[in-house]
Amino acid sequence: MNIDRLNTRVDEKMDITTLSLTSLIERVVYDSDSDALRELHDHRFVFRLKDSKPIRLAEFILGLRRKITLDPNSLLDDAYDLTIDKFSHLPASRGAQFSSGQRLIHPGPDCRCYFKAFLNHYTRMRQAEPTLKPIREDDRAAAHLQGLVIRHFYLSLLECRRRINSPLRWYVWRVRE
Repeated sequence: MNIDRLNTRVDEKMDITTLSLTSLIERVVYDSDSDALRELHDHRFVFRLKDSKPIRLAEFILGLRRKITLDPNSLLDDAYDLTIDKFSHLPASRGAQFSSGQRLIHPGPDCRCYFKAFLNHYTRMRQAEPTLKPIREDDRAAAHLQGLVIRHFYLSLLECRRRINSPLRWYVWRVRE
C-alpha cells in the first residue's frame, strides 16, 4: 500500500474532487466507493482523442466506437456497452447472500478488477521512474488509464464478435452409475 493510499484512508470525509486520479481509483478498488466512481465518470476529463480537448470516459469510448466502421453496426454498440460496464459496474457487495444462505452471483463485470489491474501496472511503472511532479504524475496516470480503456474496447469487440459468429453449443454428458 502506498503513502497516498494511507493518506486518503486517514481522512475518509476528504473532498474527492481534490484527490489525484490514482487516489480516486484506489478508493473505487479498495473501498468500493461509488462517489469516487461517479466523480471519475462525471467530472474527470482525463481522456483525449486525437486533436481533441480532454473528455470524460464515456465520451472517449464513444469516440473510439465512432472511429470504426463494421457490419453489423450492432457489434460496435455491444462493444461500447460492454466496455462501459467494465469500467462502471460496481457490485453492491461481494459477500451478499440470499436468505437461504446461497451466495448471490453478480452479473456482469466488476470495475474494481479492471481498475486494480491499472493500479498494479501503474505502480510498477511509477517505481521505474519515481521522481515526477504531481501534475505530471496525473498526466502519466491518465495516459496509462487511456491505454487500458483502448485495450479493453478492442477486447470487447473481439468478445462481441465471438458471441455473434459462433453459435452456442451445449453438450449433454451422460455418466454411467
